[in-house]
Amino acid sequence: MFSLSGSELTVFDRRYREPVLLNVYDLCHLNDYTITVGLGVFHSGIELYGTEYGYGGHNIPGMSGIFEMEPCNSKHELGEQFRFREKILLGYTGLSREAVRHIAERLGRRQFSGRAYHIVSHNCNHFSIKMADILCGRPIPGWVNRLANLVARVPFLVSYLTPPHQRRRERERERERERELQRQRQRCSCKHCH
Repeated sequence: MFSLSGSELTVFDRRYREPVLLNVYDLCHLNDYTITVGLGVFHSGIELYGTEYGYGGHNIPGMSGIFEMEPCNSKHELGEQFRFREKILLGYTGLSREAVRHIAERLGRRQFSGRAYHIVSHNCNHFSIKMADILCGRPIPGWVNRLANLVARVPFLVSYLTPPHQRRRERERERERERELQRQRQRCSCKHCH
């Protein structure tokens, strides 16, 4: 049995043995030089059953950031700045095409909405990591998201790279937490709160 957030989805079916492929794209030409030290700016997507599943950000509330595209068709599907680098076999899945689509739809509603995208902490490579784990229980190569993982350790870079709509939501949440603390203090009679 396979479970996605506690809900029964499907039984692995021995009739299916579909390759799970990771397609990696360069986002800048400097990758040709930095890859030798295991760093680069990469986009990735998961390919199976002739479809590539990717993830990207947008500012439309409640809408998935997961999309389907023709595999390795970076210029037409993703844009001029994307250049296909390589295809990596991660493993095999026993899930049907329909089950894979269902997984992508559910992840898009629950975890990978377009507004949840963050270039460092919740990007296309995080989506590929999640899909690879669900589909075949294998990780993607560490170098694909290594630069984002390193940047995540530098707080001012993370805040600089956070999209404006996410910064606004974070400020709103912080103000709401402050208001709630204020309400709690007003209800409390102890000397520590006043």
